[in-house]
Amino acid sequence: MQGEFGAVFYMVDYCFKTGRIPVYAATKRVVQEHKNGDKITSKRVFEHTCFRRYQRFK
Repeated sequence: MQGEFGAVFYMVDYCFKTGRIPVYAATKRVVQEHKNGDKITSKRVFEHTCFRRYQRFK
């Protein structure tokens, strides 16, 4: 999860208190590296995989 933890916590808490369903997007990172002489080029692709619900802990 990226972002500022405190802000995410408050938003998720707000969703639970107001009857909303908080979700977050899960992604998969695919990295490809290509060597060209003495240089290496990296390509990173982020792919959406699914949405997941936040769980409420009591």
